[in-house]
Amino acid sequence: MEDKIFELMEKMYIEFNQRFDTIEKDITDIKGDVAGLKGDVGGLKGDVAGLKGDVTGIKGGLKKTNAMIEHEIMPKIEALFDGQIQNSQQLERIEAKVSKHEDIIMRKIK
Repeated sequence: MEDKIFELMEKMYIEFNQRFDTIEKDITDIKGDVAGLKGDVGGLKGDVAGLKGDVTGIKGGLKKTNAMIEHEIMPKIEALFDGQIQNSQQLERIEAKVSKHEDIIMRKIK
């Protein structure tokens, strides 16, 4: 009877050891996975920091572009519009004078 109890205890001991070995292996695998995830998160943090730097650079470039548009390009566009208005007014005056001359010529012909 003692032999059967001993064999049963020995079988239980072997089964527990196998299960504990499996659990230890699983825990080791999980630790490896967690370490890999930590590395991935670290990489993502680096990427985010790089993107922040890029966005900051883009913002700086945008400010320079806006300043150039306001101080260099807009005055030139306004000058062009003013010139266009002056040309239109001059053409209207010329058109009016030509119209008067056409009327005079038409009267002399009749």
